[in-house]
Order: sequence, then C-alpha cells, then structure tokens
Amino acid sequence: YINDVCRTLREEMKRAGIHAEVHAWQKHLASISRKLEYVPRQSNENPLSQLHDLVSFRILVDTDNECYLALGHIHALWRPKDGRIKDFIATPKLNGYQSLHTTVFCLHDCLAEIQIRTHDMQRTATYGIASFWYLKDRMGKEGSPNSWKLSYKEMVTWIEQLRQWQQELPESADEFVEAFKGDVFQDQIFVFTPKGEVKDLPRGSTPLDMAYRIHTDLGDHCAGARIITNMDESGCLVTRQVPLDYELKGGEIVALLTNPAVHPTRDWLHFARTNAARNKIRRYLKTYERESQQADASAPVPGCQTTTMTIHAQDRPGLFRDLTAIFADGGINIGSVSSTVQERSRAIISLSFHLPPSLKETLRALLHQIQALHEIEHVALEPHDDTF
Repeated sequence: YINDVCRTLREEMKRAGIHAEVHAWQKHLASISRKLEYVPRQSNENPLSQLHDLVSFRILVDTDNECYLALGHIHALWRPKDGRIKDFIATPKLNGYQSLHTTVFCLHDCLAEIQIRTHDMQRTATYGIASFWYLKDRMGKEGSPNSWKLSYKEMVTWIEQLRQWQQELPESADEFVEAFKGDVFQDQIFVFTPKGEVKDLPRGSTPLDMAYRIHTDLGDHCAGARIITNMDESGCLVTRQVPLDYELKGGEIVALLTNPAVHPTRDWLHFARTNAARNKIRRYLKTYERESQQADASAPVPGCQTTTMTIHAQDRPGLFRDLTAIFADGGINIGSVSSTVQERSRAIISLSFHLPPSLKETLRALLHQIQALHEIEHVALEPHDDTF
C-alpha cells in the first residue's frame, strides 16, 4: 500500500512538471500511544480510526510555489478531508517550522497525511533554526545559492506579520497585544482567492475577517462571499453564496462580494472572529458616529423650517460670544454664520438655523434678549413671521 501511494505521488508530480522527492514512514508505537491519550473516547468507535497519520508521506520540492502547486494536484487526485489542511508556510510555528499538511482519502479510500515542504524547510525541521544560520554562513562563504535568500525571507514571515499588525493598531498597545494573543496563537486554516492566492486565517474566521485581512476598505464594504467547496462524500464542487457570519473551512475558494452602499454596523462586531477585524470595525464606528453627531447638529428634523436671522449692530468685543450664548441657552443649534463689517464699525451678522415648531416660543424670547443686547440696532428674520 505504501509503495503504491508513493509511486502514484511520484507519477503525479512528474506529470505536473514538479521535481520532487517522495518519502513515507510509519508512526512509532510510542508516538501512537502518546497521541491516543488526546483522542476522545467513543464507545462505538476504535480510537485508532481517528488517527490519520499512522502512515505519513512527505513531498520535498524546490520552491514555495511548488509546495502550493503540489498541494493543488494532490487535491485534484484525491479528495481532502475537511478541516485537515494546515498552512505552516504562510504562518510558521513559533519554532520556525514550515510545511503544508493535508489529509486525503487516497488509495482504497484510506486516510493518509501528506506533508509538503522545500528542502530548506526540511533541513530546518530536522536540525533546527541553528542549522539554518550555520549552513547559511557556510554556503555564503562558498557562494550561496538564491534559495537561501528565499529561505531567509521565509524565516522572518512571522515577524513581518507582527509588524503589519502593529501598524494596523497604532492607537493602543493593549489593542496590539490582544490581537496578537487572540489571532497568532490560534489554530490556522487557509483558503484560496479566485486567483489562487492563499490566505491564512485563525480557525473560525468569517468572510468579514478575510476581507479585513486583505484591506480595510474591502472589509468596510464587504457584503458576503461566494464559496466553492466540497458538499458531500462524492467530492463534487458546489458554488454557493454565504453571509458575513459564515465560518470558513480550510481549502475553500472564497470570492468576496462588495457593495459601496454597505458599511460596518455594530452587528458586525458579532460577525467578526479576529481581534484585528473587530478593532477596525470599532474604529470605523467611532469615526462614523462622530461625523453623524456633527451632521445631526446642522440637519433639519421633520417639520423644521430653515430660518435666517440678520443682526445689524455696532461692532464691539464679545458681541458674537453673547449672541451664540443666547442661542445655546435656548437649545437652538446654529447651522452657519456669516458676517461683514462696514464703515464706522457697523457689523451685519447672519445666523442660519433649523427651527422646529416646538421652539417658536423659545425663539420669541431669544429675539427679545438679542434686541436688548448692547449696541444691537436691528434684528430681522427670514422667512418673515408676523407672530414675532
């Protein structure tokens, strides 16, 4: 069985034009025993049937791109098991480990784990990060190949992700720490865009999390997603539209849907699963609510009429302050102000505001107070109202 699987994998990689090495190994009895301790006990199921890596296969290729290309061909050859795809290349483990892991129903419909990585990743996984720097130095003196430059870039991917989060959350160190703890230390899944790009996300993420991971503007106008996924045991691919709170599954192809009229609401805080997305939603709501409050101060309510008060007065220090204080005490918001100063310091001040019917009596009192101010010569209202 193992030889048949290895031969099939080698033929598939050769057919895809990928130079690859294929290896297989069986898990030791001690490893099986330790892993069984964490398997939930089912009365009607053999615990061994829940272990999918009793036999594992490893494919070694030359580049990162070939890792993902090989993964695509394997999934085309054999149906993957839902929730068993892990991308440690885009999101390395804390110890620097990088690889693609997938579990598929291969020959005879038996589950098997397949690991895909480059030769450099295999060297680091076997000998540790120290070996990476040691060999890099040795090969650098003898003429380092370009693969080491790529490998160096891979090793700092995790640090680059931290830098991006720090830039996205500049307002509060607490926000950064919470996003770091909540998003980095979770199990990861990866999904594909329609263009074949891989996006890694914490398990449980929604289309909203994916949209905000790509770009803030995309998240602010996300209206849902269209996904391509396996729907049944036959392995048939089905396309369907899902809402913002849909939980993405590893290996799905996700096309995000946008609408310029859509914008974040407080409900979105319940749809997003990652702290980074929630922080961006809160930031939008904070800005939007502040702008709405400013607009409400000058926006008319139903039944209001726009009124302009023109005041002729002898200009003096504190005149404008006295006028605005009277309006503030009366609860009337001034929408716009204009003023001119003519000869002999004569000032003409125009104040526009929205006057609801309930405040007409208040305006009458305000009018008398303004006329009683020092240096006020004449006050006129437009539109004219004989009741004043």
